[in-house]
Amino acid sequence: EQVRTRRLEPDVEAAPVVLFKDLATDYIERHCKLKKKSWKQDVYWIDRELRPHWDARPVGDIKRRDVAQLLNRIADPPRNAPASSDHVRAVVSRLFRFGISQGIEQIEYNPATGIERAKPAGKRVRYMDGAEIKRLWRVWEEEFTAKGRPLIGEQFKLRLLTAQRGGEVLHMQWSAIDLDAGLWNKAFAFRKRKPTDVHQHPHLVPLSPMAVSILRGLKAFHERELIRKNAE
Repeated sequence: EQVRTRRLEPDVEAAPVVLFKDLATDYIERHCKLKKKSWKQDVYWIDRELRPHWDARPVGDIKRRDVAQLLNRIADPPRNAPASSDHVRAVVSRLFRFGISQGIEQIEYNPATGIERAKPAGKRVRYMDGAEIKRLWRVWEEEFTAKGRPLIGEQFKLRLLTAQRGGEVLHMQWSAIDLDAGLWNKAFAFRKRKPTDVHQHPHLVPLSPMAVSILRGLKAFHERELIRKNAE
């Protein structure tokens, strides 16, 4: 009688269980800090929203339903933070995508895939009221202008009065300012929109009487500083 033999297969050692905290730490150290300038934002969302719920859980146990429930808790009342929910969703997706790329077999799929973004809460509009502007103005006066540092305080005032970007205000040139006419000709070098064959006209910013008064004061300050430095 022929004896059938069974081939003995070698035992396959089971892969160690990877916890979420291990994946998160690996993701931060080996991916975020090396490849993302904004890596601190990912760390913030991981520490604030993910670690408290998943830190001790095996990554293979975190399913799409877990992610959806977590995001819903963030987006729905009482938190009402759909924008934060979308940030967390993006971080979860990147984190598990990193885990898959590292060959963690316990991650069968990216659990953030297929989950829709939270419904936007609407564009946030924030205006400073008169009382807030007065408080800011007083701080600029007391902390900078009154202490002999008008360049700091006055540039904040000009940003408020002209509604122009900070970098553009800081690079204002006297040759581009007509104080008598109350106009500022913004240079292309410091504008967001660059000149093209079609778009070549200058950008004239009207200056209010208060803005003109501030600029006249700054011009006098510059002239006094120039005289003082030349006298030294």
